[in-house]
Amino acid sequence: MEKLNNLLIVTGISGSGKDFLLSEVVNNNPELTSKISIYSFGQELFKVLKEKGVNGDLQNRDQLKELGDQKLMQLAITQTVNYILTTLPAIINTHIAYKQNNSIQINPNIDRLLRAK
Repeated sequence: MEKLNNLLIVTGISGSGKDFLLSEVVNNNPELTSKISIYSFGQELFKVLKEKGVNGDLQNRDQLKELGDQKLMQLAITQTVNYILTTLPAIINTHIAYKQNNSIQINPNIDRLLRAK
């Protein structure tokens, strides 16, 4: 079978209902988790950084923006995306979109990585 459309990205700003939506999908389709991997991108990214021992005093994924090392963060993002793509089919819950100055912005780095695969 061809692997087409095996990646679903649920995105939106904080509080937009991404976690709620995915929990409802899983609760109403419990067999889904045996067929599809479901990830919170921030949690997976936090795991990668923790494995590298570079997350310093960070205690959770919400503090990732405090890391500051852009080169390291880009490497970790790339590794996280590559790992998730090895587990297709998958659903990713992420903040590709974020609110800035009263408008919605797309994180071009994550969007580019996911579209390239």
